[in-house]
Amino acid sequence: MRSSISQGAPLFGVLALAASLCFACASKSPQERLLDAAKPAASWIATLRMTGERWNANSVPASFVKATAAKARDELGSVAEEAGKSPVPPEVRLPLQRLMTEARAAGSGLERGVETGDRPAVARQVERLAVLGAELAAWQARQAGQKGRAP
Repeated sequence: MRSSISQGAPLFGVLALAASLCFACASKSPQERLLDAAKPAASWIATLRMTGERWNANSVPASFVKATAAKARDELGSVAEEAGKSPVPPEVRLPLQRLMTEARAAGSGLERGVETGDRPAVARQVERLAVLGAELAAWQARQAGQKGRAP
């Protein structure tokens, strides 16, 4: 039979961990929170790109591309919405919003190309996604370099 102290220890540890995570999140600047919110976007852009490449190589079905593009549009839209709500200066958030809008459009273009069987159109969207991924990486690097500086 366990003592009541040993039974409470795991609960206390979980509560302490949760409190420390909440404190860590609360102590982040708006710029750091926006940078964190943008992290999944890079993965979604890369996923869209890879999906288009794989479809052009006859490795994935059209239904996979459609489902992936739909989910990516939702997730990229969430990042754009988060950027729109952020109190960071417009010169920080507007480029991110533009990138998310363009990535969502590229995802739609990818889906249209697949629906019509237009492999050159899909290849163009794949290239567009590569450029957008690089631009997002550059934006993230700039923000990571700025996050320790006062506005």
